[in-house]
Amino acid sequence: MKVETNQMTVYTVFISMLRTSSSLCILILFVMFFVPVKAFAVASLGLDPETISTTAGQEISVGVIVDAGTDQILGTDVKLQYDASILQIVNISDGTYLPIGKKLTNEPGMIYIAGIVESAGQTKTGKGTLATVKFKALKNGSVTLSFLCQENQTAGDSNIVNNDVSPKDIISCSDNGSSVVTVGTGGAIATPVPTSASSGSGSGGGSSSSSGSSSSGGTGGSDDDLPDELPRSGLATQLLFVGIPGLLLVLAGMLARRFLV
Repeated sequence: MKVETNQMTVYTVFISMLRTSSSLCILILFVMFFVPVKAFAVASLGLDPETISTTAGQEISVGVIVDAGTDQILGTDVKLQYDASILQIVNISDGTYLPIGKKLTNEPGMIYIAGIVESAGQTKTGKGTLATVKFKALKNGSVTLSFLCQENQTAGDSNIVNNDVSPKDIISCSDNGSSVVTVGTGGAIATPVPTSASSGSGSGGGSSSSSGSSSSGGTGGSDDDLPDELPRSGLATQLLFVGIPGLLLVLAGMLARRFLV
């Protein structure tokens, strides 16, 4: 009789454990599939608006947008390409996202803008307007405004620097935006790709057409510079290592309840 009592106790404990495990697995699955997961966002540059239609002789404005993604950043330097035969720079006004340290327009078809936090210990998050560029349309045609950007390169292209013990460039070139400008009846869209780019080093801040010291940079726009895949959000890993074992435990609990109860 005592043996039977012990067997019943073990049986009761076992069934209780299975029910608890099943409930826990169901809760895990519910959290995975029904509770929103915050996606990982990369740092990138953009232009606003993304499409513009105008006529020759008119002026247009394009905002240069910095998006820190999910990071904290210290600064950025932007190299914006345009077709100088179709558009002419009128002026560049500062935005509110970062204090502007330098603006250079001395190289035809290229604009350099650098922004950095005001003091040590400060960082920026989220997204905002770094600067607004005003162009004058010179003649009919279509052109794409784009950022000169190469992965794993910090000289001669666009960069976004993160807040770290050893700050590094975290820009995702493939996520950068662009803007298509159509003047008059338009035409074939020209995407300027300079053979060299000024690094933007030189004296003084503010808009400038004066020369400053510069160094050669790499060319942009090649598909070889794009990453093979987008950053992962981690959801697939959660599904493999939590979801599948959880489903197996749920099935085991259901079978145990059916044959043992």
